[in-house]
Amino acid sequence: MLIRGYEVRRTDSFQLLSSTMEEMFEMILDGATLAAVDMTKSRIDSVREGEVDAAQLVISRSCKGRWDSRRGEWSFDVYVKEDGLPYVRAAKERISRGLQFTPGMKVGYVVTNAKKSPMQVSAWLVDEIGDEPPDYDREYYAGRLAKSLGRITEAFGWKEQELLRGSRQSSLLDF
Repeated sequence: MLIRGYEVRRTDSFQLLSSTMEEMFEMILDGATLAAVDMTKSRIDSVREGEVDAAQLVISRSCKGRWDSRRGEWSFDVYVKEDGLPYVRAAKERISRGLQFTPGMKVGYVVTNAKKSPMQVSAWLVDEIGDEPPDYDREYYAGRLAKSLGRITEAFGWKEQELLRGSRQSSLLDF
């Protein structure tokens, strides 16, 4: 299925969002709109309950950087507010743990606390050094799913906030 203009193709998306969106589009095209909405609510609930594997929530972004030979360290001064960018902080975490960094490489991270400013993230190092998966911010990821999928379900009467609540108020048009 070719999809354009939705988070399925965004570089800052995550696997669970992309796969849920693709599955949802297929269900809608098959005429199963109510089942698609139910599946969406179920996925949001699974994230909220912490039942989703953190590997499905990794966000990857390309990260620029340069080796500063004068100071003998990596510099991310190509970014105005480098410490505010989660992927730069994840790259710095990789480097501090002795892992390779190449300018322009994709750096994976998981959001662990979106309420803090800047949001707290943990570099995804599970595959490389066997770290335990970080505990993800359940509300952040549930909100991302609801916001993205709500753009689609709105056509069937389910808005973002209703997906998060798991219920909606009926209107006269529903009867």
